[in-house]
Amino acid sequence: MCSTLFIIQAEAAKMYKWEDPKGNIYFSDKVPPKDSVLERSELDEKGRTIAIKDAAKTLDQIVLLKKINHLQETKKAILKERLEYNKKLILTYQKAEDLDKVLNGKVTMLNTHIKVAEEQSQKLKIQLINNQKQAATFERSGKPVPDNMLRNIEKSKKRLDNNFLEVQSLKRQVSDLTKQFKLDKERFKKLDRHSTSQPSVYDEGRPSLNLGELNCVQDECAQAWEKASLFIRQNSGSKLIFESPKLLLTSPPTSDQDMALSLTMLKAENKNRVFLDIRCKNTLGGRDSCQSSVATKLITTFNTLMEP
Repeated sequence: MCSTLFIIQAEAAKMYKWEDPKGNIYFSDKVPPKDSVLERSELDEKGRTIAIKDAAKTLDQIVLLKKINHLQETKKAILKERLEYNKKLILTYQKAEDLDKVLNGKVTMLNTHIKVAEEQSQKLKIQLINNQKQAATFERSGKPVPDNMLRNIEKSKKRLDNNFLEVQSLKRQVSDLTKQFKLDKERFKKLDRHSTSQPSVYDEGRPSLNLGELNCVQDECAQAWEKASLFIRQNSGSKLIFESPKLLLTSPPTSDQDMALSLTMLKAENKNRVFLDIRCKNTLGGRDSCQSSVATKLITTFNTLMEP
């Protein structure tokens, strides 16, 4: 009975391999406390690596991991919102031409309001000019301009200013609607109404501890996103599975050498940022890929895209 228990315990014992900062390699079924912060491999009975325990993270790495995890949640939120919007497009429209009809109806209505407001502005201008002429007549004759006439002049100026702002607002609405429907129409044409699969943010893999980041002010961000998107297309070995103005995803890795790349646009009040992050398979080979010189070069090159 005792011998049987000993055999079971022996078979269950784990063997570890690790290397200290001086390059010394150790094999043992127990890791000393002083070496517990070092990376170590778990070996099977034939000495093959079956699992790996990462070294303890530095404070900078912990901060970066929190940033990466937050970025993951942001990507999921962006993707969810976009997929819901795509679903709404499919449910609302049967063909791309339907969007043109809806847009034309909305623009026609807004143009009618613009015409009415502009006509009102013309009437107010005439009214203001007449009041100003009458006031000038009083002044030339040396008489005081009546208070009610002065009040009417001020009212006409204010109404004219408000009308101008209303016209500008309506014209912006026409411009914004036209741009939005153009984007919606392009998106609608790319949607597969019969697809049963949905893209997702790759969450199972191991993140690279290198994070690409481009900073841009409002006017530069379209260019930054265009350059970043082109960079992904040219340097990713995986196909794109999702693309929107704020998020770009490539397919999950299928081998240890594959890297899943993603772009995310985060908007702030004064400065926007475009992030490139890399994830690899949660395997020893995947870890090596995310720590490789190839991954490092991708991030380094990405960070220079907006340089002159």
